Amino acid sequence: MTELKTIPKTPIMALFHKHREILKASAQCIIAAQGAKAKTQDREAAARVIEKLNKMEAELMALPATCAADFAAKVIIDTCCGDSYPDWETGALWREARELTGMEVQRPN
Repeated sequence: MTELKTIPKTPIMALFHKHREILKASAQCIIAAQGAKAKTQDREAAARVIEKLNKMEAELMALPATCAADFAAKVIIDTCCGDSYPDWETGALWREARELTGMEVQRPN
């Protein structure tokens, strides 16, 4: 695999790396909040972190990709690191992919 020598400094990449840092730092908090025996304070803390991450994801996905690295970051975010797939018709990722490749795109109302 070819390594990127320089990671582009775009708004998407800045959000992507901040998102990854928060997710990594909060992983234990989120894990502790799962299960029937989780403490209320753990669930509340995890909910705050998840809310923050969701807002960052929405902001990132709303920005137009300006390079391949931006689009790759959007793929990682929008698929939860490959664990899920956005809807072909309505997903922001696939709408942008269709735009970038010249396919006809219908915008949601």
